[in-house]
Amino acid sequence: MKKSSKIISGIVVIALLAAGIIYGTTRPAKLSADKTVYKVDGMSANIKGTASQSKSVYYRIDNGKRQTAAVHAGVFTINLAASDQDQRVVIHNHKASATATVKAAAVLADYTKFASAYNQSVISSNLSKEMQTKAAALQKAAASKTATAAEIAQMTAEQKQQLADQTKALAQTSKEVQAALAKSKTDNQAKLLPENFNNHIKNVVDSKNTVLRINVAHGKLIGITIIVPSKSLSVQSSKNSSSEFAKTFALVANALGANPKSVLKQFSQVAKDAKKSGTTSLKTIRSNNIKFDTGFSTKNLYIYVTK
Repeated sequence: MKKSSKIISGIVVIALLAAGIIYGTTRPAKLSADKTVYKVDGMSANIKGTASQSKSVYYRIDNGKRQTAAVHAGVFTINLAASDQDQRVVIHNHKASATATVKAAAVLADYTKFASAYNQSVISSNLSKEMQTKAAALQKAAASKTATAAEIAQMTAEQKQQLADQTKALAQTSKEVQAALAKSKTDNQAKLLPENFNNHIKNVVDSKNTVLRINVAHGKLIGITIIVPSKSLSVQSSKNSSSEFAKTFALVANALGANPKSVLKQFSQVAKDAKKSGTTSLKTIRSNNIKFDTGFSTKNLYIYVTK
């Protein structure tokens, strides 16, 4: 009887241990996001949270395709590109789920219009000084009043000849400028923005001295990041390196309706202050409702352009 009692007691202990092990391995997975509502910071927003018993979580943005995010030490981060619309993100970890909303960002401009204005400026700014002068003369002539048929009828023969000569000269100048613009477009193709670009963050201009990263959503330009190697702005760097950055910075500002001279002047002061104080924190430059947040690292200068 004692022997059977010991056996029964042993079975009970084993059963309890097994139950504990099974409970431990079948505990429901947990999931939580740090916030339910996130605001965009620069070009994107980071949704952070915790997840148990998993190496990854999966999520859908506005019921879109399934995507995954890795879990490290129980923590996950989902980086979401800023959009002109609120974005609802549903995150899953086994049977557990959490929902977060990323608020819409302000729109900088219509992307197609911005790209057109920027590209035209790139092309024209790379013309020779002679061609730039001729192009300016054409614009002035186009803006001036043209003689009417009645006015021409009242002209002397000499005046009519002068008008004919001027018209012929302008036509020749126009032909030369158009050819120069076409060549400049071909020569500077790598510096131009793509005409068609949507729902993406990408380095659209990527040269040794300047990187231009843009975010476009639903045809709207949401943000721009200008990235420049710090060494290209040093005293020892070539003039070409620093002038390429200055030109890109000015063209971006101009295409967005900001004042390029004011922006560059403010940046010059920000750079001097940063060098003097040794700080790398963000400083904001403003012009015509456009924000240029500048930040320095040991390797690069970052300028985040938003509204």
